Amino acid sequence: MALPSIYVRELLRLPRWTLMLGLPLLVVASLSSAWAIDTAIHRDRVVRNVKIAGETVGGLSDVALRARVEAIANRLMSTRIAIESEIGSGNWTASDLGVSMDVAATYDAVMRTRRKGTLSRPVNWLSALTSDTSTEIKIDVDMSKLEAVLHGHPGLRIEPLEPSIQVVQGRLQVVPGVAGKLIDLDQTSQILTDVMQRGGSPTIRVGTVEVIPKFNDDQVVDLVGAANKIVDTQPELRLNDYQTILPSHVVANWFDLETTGQKPALAINKSLVLPSLEDLLMPGNTGAGQAEFNVHGETVSIIS
Repeated sequence: MALPSIYVRELLRLPRWTLMLGLPLLVVASLSSAWAIDTAIHRDRVVRNVKIAGETVGGLSDVALRARVEAIANRLMSTRIAIESEIGSGNWTASDLGVSMDVAATYDAVMRTRRKGTLSRPVNWLSALTSDTSTEIKIDVDMSKLEAVLHGHPGLRIEPLEPSIQVVQGRLQVVPGVAGKLIDLDQTSQILTDVMQRGGSPTIRVGTVEVIPKFNDDQVVDLVGAANKIVDTQPELRLNDYQTILPSHVVANWFDLETTGQKPALAINKSLVLPSLEDLLMPGNTGAGQAEFNVHGETVSIIS
């Protein structure tokens, strides 16, 4: 039934602001209705235009999304990863390094995409009609497996050098220890997580951490100080009618530093003592037999 002409004339006489306000409200109401209908249709599906790992999963059902996420997880585990560092490099698959995708967490993240916030949902829905949204895949790194591979690889480790000793101008001197180097696992784990979320077969550059020697230099300095008191004694040696001084550099070369125990220790290498004494006392040798020796404190007695 047509409106009487009088009503039409009355509508046309409405203030302009009423028409300007009513039009936006009509548009909002229409969009809200469309959002509500589309949301009901996609209640158990991924919202439109969602991607993970470069693949579009928007509109997939619950079952289809789980299958797609599992397929992506399997593909990710075979991804080749090259690791470079200042101490060496290597190439492994993601599964070798203990890198995997958390299927359940990734599935949940996809289903929540653009569904957060009650008031913002219509806006998110409208945005999804015209643009893509990439959902971040959830990466897990098994640190024990990563450590076993990277710290167990001989090309990716520099062993620390313990302090040692050398003879300089007839006295013992400490050679400082040198720290070793290993791959920084925490940094490597973070970088792996970041690059695997972006996809592809990455080559990553990682840093290193220092490995401190078991013993510090000061422990050996104290031992060397005590040993040098013995070295500086220079006792007198006598064989038959021949006598000589035991040079400090000879005694210094008898000492070995042992670093295999719980504490560093200096010990005399007995296999070096007798040959040294025989060389020194050769002028006094009468051919009566091989010389033997006894050490009493700071005195070395030769037994012919």
